Amino acid sequence: MDPTNIKTKNSVAKILFWMLIFILLNIPIFAIIIAAIAGCVWGIIWAIQFMMSGGNIFGGILLIIVFLALMILVLKLTFKTFRSLRNKEERQIEITESDAPELVNFINNLADLTKNKHPKHIYVSTAANASVFYNSRFINILLPSRKNIEIGLSLIIGLTKGEFAACIGHEFGHFSQGNMRWGSVIYILNPWIKSVMRINNIWNSIVNGMINFPWIVSLNIVALVAANAFALAVRATGWILYGLSIGYTKVMEFINQKIQMSYLELSRKMEYEADMISAKTVGSENVISFMYKLLELTNRVDVFQTMLLRFANRNLKISNYWKSYEIANKYLSEITQKELSSTKMTTTPLYPTTDRKLIVDNIYSTHPDWQNRINAIKKTNYTAQIDLTGQAESLVPKQLWDKVSRITLNTLYENAVPNNSAKTIKDNELQNNIESELYWYQYMPFFQREIIEFDPQSCKPDENAFSPDDMEALKIINDYEAAKSDLANANAILNNHLKINQVVYDGSKYKKSNLPIESIQNEHDDTQIHAKAIDKAICQKALAGIKDEQYIKAAYNYIFYAQKILDLFSEKITPGLNNVIDLLNKSNSSNNSHQFKQIQNALDEFREELYDCAYEKMDLNIFNDFAPQEAIICLNEFGDHQGMFIGDSISNRDINLIISTCQWIKEVHENIISRSKMLIIDACLNRVSK
Repeated sequence: MDPTNIKTKNSVAKILFWMLIFILLNIPIFAIIIAAIAGCVWGIIWAIQFMMSGGNIFGGILLIIVFLALMILVLKLTFKTFRSLRNKEERQIEITESDAPELVNFINNLADLTKNKHPKHIYVSTAANASVFYNSRFINILLPSRKNIEIGLSLIIGLTKGEFAACIGHEFGHFSQGNMRWGSVIYILNPWIKSVMRINNIWNSIVNGMINFPWIVSLNIVALVAANAFALAVRATGWILYGLSIGYTKVMEFINQKIQMSYLELSRKMEYEADMISAKTVGSENVISFMYKLLELTNRVDVFQTMLLRFANRNLKISNYWKSYEIANKYLSEITQKELSSTKMTTTPLYPTTDRKLIVDNIYSTHPDWQNRINAIKKTNYTAQIDLTGQAESLVPKQLWDKVSRITLNTLYENAVPNNSAKTIKDNELQNNIESELYWYQYMPFFQREIIEFDPQSCKPDENAFSPDDMEALKIINDYEAAKSDLANANAILNNHLKINQVVYDGSKYKKSNLPIESIQNEHDDTQIHAKAIDKAICQKALAGIKDEQYIKAAYNYIFYAQKILDLFSEKITPGLNNVIDLLNKSNSSNNSHQFKQIQNALDEFREELYDCAYEKMDLNIFNDFAPQEAIICLNEFGDHQGMFIGDSISNRDINLIISTCQWIKEVHENIISRSKMLIIDACLNRVSK
């Protein structure tokens, strides 16, 4: 597939075909729904007439309640599938031309250039992104609604007008092509189809409840016979409905899978197409530079907003969002040695990166590989159709910055600080407070990954062993991460988790049958050796920053211990638990011996590993330091409960205990890793007393 010559027409036709089949097969269901509603209405009318003609009033009222409840249930399930897809969010602030004339005109001009109507509404927020959306209901298939656009003002800071236009042009590009006139139909129908499948699951649960309707035990022989005759009728009806619905369910699941896979394929093609439309409108260089900057901008905003939450947790607040963000952005620019606003990045990203050698688009993703998108634009040489000189910040007037700051902070502190009790940080203390919160940022690229295990006892303190400004060290880490990703994708391809026709490795095309797995493995092993040396150097730096060496060495041991537990968890326990939950959702009766055997076998596949993680391999000295009391209680209860699932039934308590145990194992060990890493960074930056 050539990303510079994407054709979406065939993909649109494919997904519409499967959607049409889905709708046609659901026409009988719609007829049944209408008949059920009509039957309930008739039943209510009959019950009223029955009482008016002298019938039993209590029985009539009971019938009305039953029919009314059934009608409400059917209507509720029906209307649930026709709900609005997306509404305005709390963080979004609507603006008009009077609020920001230059910004609104800039957006409208781009809409004209990409052959779109002007947005119906324009919203701004503090996000580092932009998006086009619309509040669509099922009726909008026939009456298309105009699009809204959200502009994240954090995105504007650091971008040129050309780069900002590349972002907006991409969003408009999704809706500008003639063959995408069906895009809104697909956008509306797909969530509706997912809703129908969810309703189908609810229906199956109701049928399962009828099949498992309990037998009645009574000393009164007449009551016993009558009650169990009713129970038998309910069970028989349930089995009839189950027989009728099981085939329908299988067919619907098959068609839904076809729809979702076609939808993902179309989504990836649409991203390429939108990139190309943006490049033709604002120029290839602007699109490439924007893509390189976006990841860093998003990361900085995430870091800054996390910092604000930490302030709130300490009952501190800021008076102006953008003034604080300016200080944080300047500090982050200094430690990353990258000033965003004055730099156009058309050949290299903000940090030294490594292009992955194995290039493959995951067919289960909505977006293509980021590197592939950039490479596709690099093959083009489009120039901008309009003048885009200058910085994007100049498009936003001061009063709008202030308005967004005020509303954003009010919303934040209303939700995060009870009784508005936070103390405002004074202007002369603001910079020190922000920098002290962000001090660890320069080390984060080296810790936002799995640390390669080594022997901490072999490391000696060395203040000069490592510097976070060492770009060569960062490149080594990136080389390893790229090789690690290549190996993971290669294994996924071999295990059929990624379905491909062919992939490109190191410039050459391969099919699955001759994928050079040995070369990919060797590349991974070589880069791992060099990355391990960097991790050891950071350890030496940390050891020089603290008086008690064993404190840091213990932190590394905590990390390696927790990583092993989480690796076992993701490889064995998570798939096993998902399989059990899937079987439980599909089960028809807790007394069905075949289904019970399937569930028991699925549990046996990972129960031993779960027991090891939760009890046998649990380092209590480490765990007790990091885990809340309820986690320790849960895991100890699991460890004492070795006889579970022995017998002829599975209790809900046992299942809930397993699920809770899995959740605590993951949460606590992730917490062990994150807190231990922060201790190491603190030591590297001499934030811990010697």
